Amino acid sequence: KRQRAPSAPLVAANGTLIKTWGKRESSLLLSKGHAFTQEFHVADVTDPILGADFFASNRLAIDMSNKRLVSLDNLNVVATGVASIYPSTSGLHIARIHSFDS
Repeated sequence: KRQRAPSAPLVAANGTLIKTWGKRESSLLLSKGHAFTQEFHVADVTDPILGADFFASNRLAIDMSNKRLVSLDNLNVVATGVASIYPSTSGLHIARIHSFDS
């Protein structure tokens, strides 16, 4: 496994610094089989999160009441609250199809 030099840290909501090692493009497969490619920070976190930039750039709306993601292009549901690799507090779950560990 190759080592990366640390890059500028991110700041958590509570003000603590999060170590990062640059960015990497990766694809995510959501629970309904929809794949999205996005550039992500490689960071020292236990639970990865998706930021507002992911939802905006992929034209996705979060329906909190029904625990699902909806495409703003065609109003199709692209993900629901079914179990997968990463549970989240919002009830949406994401399965990764490309590991950051390469």
